[in-house]
Amino acid sequence: MAQRLMLVSLLLPLLALLGSSPVEAAKKNKAGLWHSEYNKLTGRSSRNASPEFCVVVRTYWGHGRSGDGGLRRLLRSLQRQSVQSWEAVLLVLDSRPFEDLHHIVEEFQDDRIWVFAEWIDKQFTPKQGVEWAPGYHGTLYNLTDDAIQVCPPTTKWLVVTNGDNEYADNFMQLVRGVGPGADLVAVDFYSRFQRPTAPSCERFAAAPGLPACKRNRLRWCHTDLGANVIAYPRFVQENRRFGALADVSGGLGAEHFDGIMMQLLMASSWKVQHLHDTCPFNHAPSLQSCGWGGGVWDDRDIVSWATAGGRCISREEADSVLREDEEAEEVTVAASNDGNVTAYEGVKPEQMAVPCLRKKAYMSDGVLGVAVEWFNALCVDDVDLPAFREWQQLVDPAGAAAEAAALGGEGGDDAATAGTGELAARAAAIAAEAAARREAAGGEHEPEDFWALQAGFYQEEVPAGTAHQQQEQGDLAAAEQAAAQAVHQEEQQLEQQHHQRHEE
Repeated sequence: MAQRLMLVSLLLPLLALLGSSPVEAAKKNKAGLWHSEYNKLTGRSSRNASPEFCVVVRTYWGHGRSGDGGLRRLLRSLQRQSVQSWEAVLLVLDSRPFEDLHHIVEEFQDDRIWVFAEWIDKQFTPKQGVEWAPGYHGTLYNLTDDAIQVCPPTTKWLVVTNGDNEYADNFMQLVRGVGPGADLVAVDFYSRFQRPTAPSCERFAAAPGLPACKRNRLRWCHTDLGANVIAYPRFVQENRRFGALADVSGGLGAEHFDGIMMQLLMASSWKVQHLHDTCPFNHAPSLQSCGWGGGVWDDRDIVSWATAGGRCISREEADSVLREDEEAEEVTVAASNDGNVTAYEGVKPEQMAVPCLRKKAYMSDGVLGVAVEWFNALCVDDVDLPAFREWQQLVDPAGAAAEAAALGGEGGDDAATAGTGELAARAAAIAAEAAARREAAGGEHEPEDFWALQAGFYQEEVPAGTAHQQQEQGDLAAAEQAAAQAVHQEEQQLEQQHHQRHEE
């Protein structure tokens, strides 16, 4: 009881601050109340007033001693950075206490690491069974937005990440080296969702012409929250908030807000610097980090909620699987990497030979076909597009032909990227709905919709070079221009009606 009362006493001033607006909270922070209101857990009074990087870390009990221990490794990866001008702001939102969080923070004895919020309540249960609980990620992103507001006002770069991820020791140095003018720095990264429509285990293999890790395309299904470094001054000045993306998410859950935010920033003409041919971020778990941690990668089922993208298991668990599952087999993967894995703590190149479990019938429709259908055209990697188109022609020739015809083509090898027609139709329908809502609301501005952005980005990535493809692109551009003109005309009509009502 005494511990519970103490926790309540610690949280009351925090809740009072979080109940105020971000602007009010920022004003209080500038008044010097950083530690008296927030940093109750460490009790430290010193603080770097002007770090170059502010790293917001979302964590929970599973990142501590009771889980994978990932938080300690993440924090060590920050301490190992060649650039030491950073601050780590930790937050917790869960129904189960993170009992050793206080001990972990104290272990590091680093004033740059502090706890912003620890919200523990039954209403913050992350999952219902194996699926995310409704509303959890929305609340988590709202709390993330509040944590972003308490980064020092002089912060140059913002990184938002999770407590089990990890950064190579040259990550911040690479960002610092991009030069002036960049608003957003994107890095490729190790991920369990690397080439998800390619054959099991082989999708992680190193080979000429294949990516070293997952390409960061700065859009949904091709990015991760922690793989993007955001210009903090512009982000704050434009009042960007992850928690406000529901209105433009096209029905996608809040767990996808990272990709949606990146697309919105690109649509707002943010200058992007993409760091190619390097993988300084590990989105855990990945096959690569599973290998350097001494585990076995389980790639038998990457579409179920409980094992989406695959999972890392122990040698003992793998041996048990091989005994009990007659359909399983083990292979060794020479894992793809950027040749700089030693930039991660304690990693040796020989650890990139990773044992991997898969189904013996891994090329069958029941395994590979299911993965291709599940991840679909939006998630396929560029190198896998030809195989995806071939698969689509085989399993649904009528649908593939209809999609090509909708784009004005004949199908076949010169067809545009699969899925573009469906997305364009979806974007057009939503644009019409948005115009109707604007008219009903008296002409109020509505942010650009996620699906419309997705269609635009996807169309841009269709390889040009043939007259057929160029015609398709021209048709879509003409349609988009016509739609924009229609919206503009509607806005002018609404403005005229507004003036008429005002004069009357």
